[in-house]
Amino acid sequence: MTNASTPRTTQHLCACAPLRDWFCFLPQSRAGAKEGLSLLLPVILLLVLAPCAARAQAGGADKARAGGGPSRSGVITGHVRGEDGRPLAEALVQVIRAYARQPGQPLAASTDIEGRFRVTDVEPGLYGVNVLLAGYVNSQESRAYTGEEDRYYRPGDNLSVTLAKGGVITGTVRDANDAPVIAVSVRALRVRDAAGRSVAGTPRAYSFIPERLTDDRGIFRIFGLPAGTYLVAAGGGQRLYGAFNAYLGDAPTYFPSSTRDTANEVTVRVGEEVSGIDIRYRNERGHTVSGTVSGATEDTGTYGVSVILRRSTSGEFEGATVLSQDIRRGFSFGGVGDGEYDLTASQWRNERGGSVLSSIPRRVTVRGANVTGLALTLAPLASVEGRVRLEPAPGEQCGKPARTATVVETAVNARRAEKPRGQEPPAQPFYPVSGATPTEQGEFTIRNLLEGSYRLTARLPLETWYARSISLPGAAPKTAAAAAGGPPAGVVALKMGQTLAGVDVRIAQDGASIRGRVRAAEEGAALPANLRVYLVPAERERAEDVLRYSEVSPADDGTFTLTNLAPGRYKLLLRPVPETELTSQRPLAWDAVTRAQLRREAEAPAAPAVELKPCQRVADYELRYAPAAAGKP
Repeated sequence: MTNASTPRTTQHLCACAPLRDWFCFLPQSRAGAKEGLSLLLPVILLLVLAPCAARAQAGGADKARAGGGPSRSGVITGHVRGEDGRPLAEALVQVIRAYARQPGQPLAASTDIEGRFRVTDVEPGLYGVNVLLAGYVNSQESRAYTGEEDRYYRPGDNLSVTLAKGGVITGTVRDANDAPVIAVSVRALRVRDAAGRSVAGTPRAYSFIPERLTDDRGIFRIFGLPAGTYLVAAGGGQRLYGAFNAYLGDAPTYFPSSTRDTANEVTVRVGEEVSGIDIRYRNERGHTVSGTVSGATEDTGTYGVSVILRRSTSGEFEGATVLSQDIRRGFSFGGVGDGEYDLTASQWRNERGGSVLSSIPRRVTVRGANVTGLALTLAPLASVEGRVRLEPAPGEQCGKPARTATVVETAVNARRAEKPRGQEPPAQPFYPVSGATPTEQGEFTIRNLLEGSYRLTARLPLETWYARSISLPGAAPKTAAAAAGGPPAGVVALKMGQTLAGVDVRIAQDGASIRGRVRAAEEGAALPANLRVYLVPAERERAEDVLRYSEVSPADDGTFTLTNLAPGRYKLLLRPVPETELTSQRPLAWDAVTRAQLRREAEAPAAPAVELKPCQRVADYELRYAPAAAGKP
């Protein structure tokens, strides 16, 4: 028996958030699921372990890379509460090293009756934290839909986590004769968050979708849903996390009895149960998408080839299969409804540092007929190597930081640089952001990047740190690069299988920060949900330095924080962001045209100005938002 006053001891769990989601729904599977699990193991490794590591692929300062020195492990502590402030007991807290080549076994602990937890044996580095409790969702999950990246933590941090009661969708599935449709899978597809923002293309859209089987009365109940707007569908093809049943060849029937294009939406509020979502099953056969894969390897430590079919508009998994024995037999997805899809084949190589072979995502259009004869070719993905250099700490003017940090607690990310185009497939086979944490010597490798252009960014552990420069090997001046038709300055252009070495990231330690609040100019007026605060360099010589631009979405109460800022003169702007840009995971300032527009707006006399000194902390800064004065996005 566990002492109620003591947090549960640390344990090792071979799981990360997506894997947990899949196993949460496994008990709903029908007989035969165990046999199917053995066939799906390779695709689980790709869809689950790879995304856990694809947030993080290059591996941080683990014991082997640290030279096998003495352990300097620490702890991550905190407490978990509900939205009513009451502590939540028996919540599982997972601590997973960021950007690990091989996710391995995350550290974990459960909360005690006072909601406290303590995870021990945490080596120096950067970590993601998942808090799981059946029927609850993280109340801050909306960060995933606003272009913001996940939070990461270090040993010694103390967390405060709030969980909200998840919503429920329940109803029935009946056929044209009003008979119950038994043991058909029903899934809830989230299309907008609680604030009405589209979730298409966000990290959450790539995760596993809650799915349940109907019982002998045709009744289904899907619980643990974040607040938002959903489409509900019954039937469909071979989804990894779903059950094996007799309806896999049918096209999905969307509530109330529709195709996806004409489906009714279902709105779920925090902790609300929405009933009466009754589906009249259409019992229509879906189409087949099939083809072959070439280029696979049989190296030791290599898994089978996984083939993944995703909705191009939203990113959710429509189908997943694995070719583990005879790849020449090819792949086939049944039960595919009309629509636009992206098709990718991948192969995970565990003994090669977690590297991946992948095909370039292929756009597939299904319109009233099968699509056959598709050919996918696996090839090694690209990588970026470099070094992070930490400049000496500044003098007495900055004082001593409350805590120290090392380069192993930083992260270098590679994010797609191109602005999304209408028919362009997704940039990444697994996750929209790839990155690495450096070794103690500052060396890093970002693996598993598809062909394309990427901009490198740095995530830093202290507010006083900022990226002074990110230099590419042999980079030409911007004017020369533009004249030669090359990529913009600071952008890495990669080919499949290429390794770009020699990237130099320089970090300074005299950065500034701004904390403040956005208020509506008219008393009592509400702020738009898609509002953002922009920091634009006022110095002309910094106009094209993307590292000097910063942006953030205010919290629900209007508060905002901008950190890791280089000293200098800036202008602050407030702009509503178009919905098409909200979930792009790329700052608006990355686009040259938008960057020029931001500078023009910043030159207006009414634009608030601020001059930041080294290590300055600006607090209680107030911005007033007036819609009539806001510039067009």
